[in-house]
Amino acid sequence: MAILMTAKEFIEKVKEVQKTSTVYMWGTYGQVLDNALIDYKAKQYPSKNTAARVARHKQLVGKGYSAWDCVGLIKGILWGWVKGKSPKYRGSEVPDVGSDSMYKNYTTHQSTDFKDILPGEVVWIVGHIGVYIGDGLVIEATSRNKDGFTDNVLISALGNHGAVKGYPTRSWTHHGRLKWIDYAAVPKPEPVPEPEGDYLEHRVVRGDTPWELAQKYLGKGARYTEIMDYNGLKHDATIYAGQVLKIPVDCPPSEPEKPKTYDVRVNTARGLNVRSAPVNGSVLRTLPNGVIVTISKEDKRPSRTWGYVEAYKGWIALDFTLPVSAPAPPAPPIKEYKVRVKTPRGLNVRKSPTTASSVVKTLGNGLTVTISKEEKEGTRIWGYTAVHKGWIALDFTIKV
Repeated sequence: MAILMTAKEFIEKVKEVQKTSTVYMWGTYGQVLDNALIDYKAKQYPSKNTAARVARHKQLVGKGYSAWDCVGLIKGILWGWVKGKSPKYRGSEVPDVGSDSMYKNYTTHQSTDFKDILPGEVVWIVGHIGVYIGDGLVIEATSRNKDGFTDNVLISALGNHGAVKGYPTRSWTHHGRLKWIDYAAVPKPEPVPEPEGDYLEHRVVRGDTPWELAQKYLGKGARYTEIMDYNGLKHDATIYAGQVLKIPVDCPPSEPEKPKTYDVRVNTARGLNVRSAPVNGSVLRTLPNGVIVTISKEDKRPSRTWGYVEAYKGWIALDFTLPVSAPAPPAPPIKEYKVRVKTPRGLNVRKSPTTASSVVKTLGNGLTVTISKEEKEGTRIWGYTAVHKGWIALDFTIKV
């Protein structure tokens, strides 16, 4: 597989594209935006190029725009994109594949550890791909049009390194080196410097956070407070690129170790999603407000800490919970009402408002009970019956 350009040349081309007038269009790789291209892609990918998008794109015709999708940004540049011209299709040199195949089949040094990422590498999550350009920044083509993102080729912050002021932020799961790019001249990530006396110095670069510096130098993110104290900074102070921080060495932890497991209570009226992975994992179930769960491990991200719930094999956002020592949030008051059980099999009364809770007893079909409070679990509403000291699923009842 032939080398087509160096990482530096690749980055320069990606930056050049980003500075031009661009628009996101599924199935494109830098072609000049014209009516023929718009009509062809609308016919080829009707679900991705809706009538509204087609109308918007046609308003841009003749104004110097080029069209890209995420993996097309990579293919178009490697196929020889030049500003103002449509690249020639060169699928025999660089295969015409989607973002997932591009990462899985045409990159080396694949990794989930973003501390060793080099400028010019691609970053990837399922269904999407971008190019890391250094300094904690990524260039990507996206149709997303919210949270600071725009519908074109743009610069975003590499969320795995932290937020960068002035840019929207996205976290990725993997990164790797394209097989057509020469990375030999790209400087490797700086090694950890040797201590000098009782401290060492670190010059902050974009993407650094106190938590990650504490993990890197002191072996534990929670020791970031020692770094901030040593430099006379408040614990919540913002550090900036170019700032020199003194890192204390051989210091004992400034706080006791947390227990291996601890309990928290869900503290959000809407319920709390249990996800298969932190941040972007699929929703496994929703825990109702007030439910107590045990956290067995944590995953610290730049903006949020996640806790793993062994009982549900998933992760929850800990900023929507309270320690179990905190008083339970009061249930919203409701006016008591009566319901009648409407299921031939009978209806279970459970100890707490979730199907995972133990059954107290079973009510017969047609029995009328009084409901004094409600809780929501996902799309299901539970009602509390004081007489039977438990909760029933109200979608198996009718009001009387």
